[in-house]
Amino acid sequence: MAEKVVVGMSGGVDSAAAALLLKRAGYDVVGLFMKNWEDDDDDEYCSTREDLIDAAAAADAIGIELEAVNFSAEYRDRVFADFLREYAAGRTPNPDVLCNAEIKFKAFLDHAMRLGATRIATGHYASVDFSGTAFRLLKGKDEAKDQTYFLHRLNQEQLSRVLFPVGGLRKAEVRRIALPCNRMTARPLAIRLRADFERHADAVAGVVARAAHFGHVPAGAEVPRAHFAVGLESAAAEHHRLGMYGL
Repeated sequence: MAEKVVVGMSGGVDSAAAALLLKRAGYDVVGLFMKNWEDDDDDEYCSTREDLIDAAAAADAIGIELEAVNFSAEYRDRVFADFLREYAAGRTPNPDVLCNAEIKFKAFLDHAMRLGATRIATGHYASVDFSGTAFRLLKGKDEAKDQTYFLHRLNQEQLSRVLFPVGGLRKAEVRRIALPCNRMTARPLAIRLRADFERHADAVAGVVARAAHFGHVPAGAEVPRAHFAVGLESAAAEHHRLGMYGL
């Protein structure tokens, strides 16, 4: 019997290529679309509904089933709430790092195990090997797309259960592989966090005010790099520049 693998599918080329590669390799592949925001279907930044449609179309083209699961509550409790706590302490955490550790490789992994899968897979540009004593997270072949920074909090149990089918490929190769699925690339989740933060600006205004203690910058003066949110804004900007995506 073929090994069952659940692939996180975002509607983007990376996750579509990952699912297609596993299907070609003979795995019993099931796609899983994660909804991590409760109220973003009409968001100006992105629409979960549109992403789900793209993921469903890709799954249909590959010939696999697609399940949709709602992790909005888990995301708010484990990622967004932590972001607010850290921001209140004057720090700007990277939400993608925590999302990977708490949602994509914990809530998603637990759900996949309940579906009878032995492992999960995503479209991250990274790879995993076993040294004989421990699993190691390794950089992807395409250094311009390497995403190991966003995965550095994964533990041994998580690493033992994950496959990164596109980790040994370059982006151009991944795009060619995904051509039969004809999918567009999904937008990074950091942009969704920014959208949610802005939508709830009034509710978190006190948090922002308490966190804004970097010092006075005179009008017209250059703002030091330290004044930028190195977690949220930098992650979103870097995603946009490099084309790095969560799935």
